[in-house]
Amino acid sequence: MTNVDVKYDYLIGHFVDSNSKSFEIFSKIANLLRDQCHFAVSFDNSSKEFVYYRSNEVKTFFFLFSKIQL
Repeated sequence: MTNVDVKYDYLIGHFVDSNSKSFEIFSKIANLLRDQCHFAVSFDNSSKEFVYYRSNEVKTFFFLFSKIQL
């Protein structure tokens, strides 16, 4: 992400697929916070799921969540 709008917080999620429980929860949060945050998502069958958060006040990304499916 190179062009970041500093007025918004960001949540970036990476999930196994769109049927995962983690993605379902992420989607619900995105819907609830759509006016306060920008959201990005990607999918990959690597069995790893994670979410990063970037505050509009702190110019770095924070690791929030990780889930490895076995």
